[in-house]
Amino acid sequence: MLGISLFLNIKNSIFFKLRILFGAFLFVLTVLSLIVFIAADLTIKKEFVDRVHFFVANLDDAVEIRDILAVCNKLNVTAITDKKEISSRINNANDIIEIQNPHSPLLNLYTLRTYLDSSVIIESYGEKIIVNDAKSHILVYSSLSLLIIALYGTLFGIYRAIYKSLIPLRGLKEAIRRFGDGDMSISTHTDKLDEIGEIANQFDHAVKKIRDLTHAKEAFLTGAAHELKTPIAKAIIAAHLLEDSKQKKTLLDIFDYQKNLIDDMLTLNGFELITHNDGFEEVELRKFIDDIVSLYQTVESKSVDILGEEVKINTNKRLLKLILQNLIQNGLKFSSDGMVIIDILSDKIEVTTTGEELAEPVWKYFEPFYKENSVRNKTGTGLGLYISKKAAELLGFKLIYIYKNGKNTFALVF
Repeated sequence: MLGISLFLNIKNSIFFKLRILFGAFLFVLTVLSLIVFIAADLTIKKEFVDRVHFFVANLDDAVEIRDILAVCNKLNVTAITDKKEISSRINNANDIIEIQNPHSPLLNLYTLRTYLDSSVIIESYGEKIIVNDAKSHILVYSSLSLLIIALYGTLFGIYRAIYKSLIPLRGLKEAIRRFGDGDMSISTHTDKLDEIGEIANQFDHAVKKIRDLTHAKEAFLTGAAHELKTPIAKAIIAAHLLEDSKQKKTLLDIFDYQKNLIDDMLTLNGFELITHNDGFEEVELRKFIDDIVSLYQTVESKSVDILGEEVKINTNKRLLKLILQNLIQNGLKFSSDGMVIIDILSDKIEVTTTGEELAEPVWKYFEPFYKENSVRNKTGTGLGLYISKKAAELLGFKLIYIYKNGKNTFALVF
């Protein structure tokens, strides 16, 4: 599935489509180049044959080499008489084709072609001379080659220019992904004046505005929460002074709920400024969990046992502590035998308690402010598991629930 997803991402990528388009243009240009070269070669061959026939027609009755050389001088055609050079040219020829000569049967005529030029071999009475073609095809092939190279260079230059102009899209895509993960420290400001640069700068402006609003909201909520905490603290002190124990308990439950709710809201508010990998460090889980559990061991008839191996992970201590505290507190509240077992494994931490299975699907408990009607702790806010799940997501972990053989287990999977 991962391979299919990766293939679809590549297939839908604008860079992949650009490469395919560039490859198609290269293929078409290569095919056209071959067609042009073949057509040019056929044309050169035909023109060469025509010139040979013209030359042969002008030989008239010339049979001896000296007479043929005289005709060459008359037609201003270069003739090669050096035997070594003639032999070398014949040995290096691509092809040698005999020419039918109705004008002078005593002469043997052949066309000789190399990669660079064409010539005519004239043989008379055992002697040979080579007459060079007055029109060399080197210039034609060179001109065509330069033209095609120029077209390839132009096409590559256009591709490179388009590709460079689209590269900022990758950075913008990564910035949007990080922003979606809650990272508001990103900046996509650019000095480019094209459409992509304009989009990047507009997005950068929007991120800054959202960041400012978030900071303002956080400051407001923090201030408001502290303002609310003060009268609640005073109300708790006043409730303790009441003599009516039933009324005292009712009021303390109400005030504890309000205090816990404010604390949870402050915790959620702080999440908005935490991003994935923010403040990560190596943590020895056994020692880390021991320190957390020591806070709960003084509770009467309650016990937390730690099992498993020593494992080190790279994580945010604050968020991990928050998750484990919530799971341990829930376990101590709802465990039927007052026992909480924490098992440290190489890929997860399991918090297990004895008791009845959750009455509703677990996803409901991960929603904010959800509580069962039968819940025993009236001071619970219904935010504990929601906060734990959010914190797990920020860490890149998963929080899952399993019920088996009368045991409730919440597993934090790394």
